[in-house]
Amino acid sequence: MSIIHEIAKNPEFKDKLRRQLSGAFENRLDGIIDRIASLDDFFFIRKEYDIYLDEARWSYFYGYFIAAINLSCVCAERLLIDFIMEASIRVNEHLLSIEEKETAFSGQLQSKRIKFAHSVNLITNDSFKSFQKLDHYRHKYIHPNKPIAQYNIPEDAKNAISRLHNIIKSCFPMMIEPTEKEKLKQKIIDRFIQDEI
Repeated sequence: MSIIHEIAKNPEFKDKLRRQLSGAFENRLDGIIDRIASLDDFFFIRKEYDIYLDEARWSYFYGYFIAAINLSCVCAERLLIDFIMEASIRVNEHLLSIEEKETAFSGQLQSKRIKFAHSVNLITNDSFKSFQKLDHYRHKYIHPNKPIAQYNIPEDAKNAISRLHNIIKSCFPMMIEPTEKEKLKQKIIDRFIQDEI
């Protein structure tokens, strides 16, 4: 039974709870920093996908691996639906209307949307594989048919975030020169150092 909310409501216990939470967080800091260092650079793109990706990353950093996986899968599903709905798609020389796409894809399984998007060259082969892997994770963790203790959940979380990031980069490529990217990185590092002083 969890009564943490009752403790948090009591003014007499707030300082003790604050100390315990600070201590617990501090004990986890090395793991959090190691997980932050384990992911590649992420330059955020645009649209609502950044929110999912950022929350998935921070869930992973804090050790909430299943949340990171689930957020990555939900974002991939939302992204593919949007991509299909916004794309000009022809089937047998007929340009599909928004209504036809909604009818055809709104109730479909993600696996069918993935295959369709690939068949009409809406997504690359690499994105196709990444979407499929995320769909596999979705079934593995959101609809488990085995105990999840059998899986390497931290590794799956890291892989899910990386695959989602690759999908987003493929769908919304950033036009940034490598030298500009390095300058931007340095500005962020300089700002971080400045905030510490």
